[in-house]
Amino acid sequence: VGRAEWLGSCGASATPEAKTYFNDVFDALADADDERADGAELCVAASLLSGARKSEKLARAFDVLGEDGDAGALGVEGVARLLRAALCAVGYASHDAEHGALARAAGREAAALAD
Repeated sequence: VGRAEWLGSCGASATPEAKTYFNDVFDALADADDERADGAELCVAASLLSGARKSEKLARAFDVLGEDGDAGALGVEGVARLLRAALCAVGYASHDAEHGALARAAGREAAALAD
């Protein structure tokens, strides 16, 4: 997913603070080589901060990140992607530069774990 598509899906009426947050999460999850991010990870990051119940958020994450034909289960790569998305989402929620650095570091470590 490209940045414009991600920001468009987040809502045109988002506050400037929300747009900054959405950009930060995108940057943390984006591939530095092609400046695109995994749509599933972005979906999970966004849903984790929604007003939905915890069980609904986790069910959505498992649906999006689960392996084909293995409903309701995540492999090692799926767990790493879930952690990466969750840590980036929470790490940027504080709007604190130090937490942003933590989110980027967590994302790199989760990606390395998946490899």
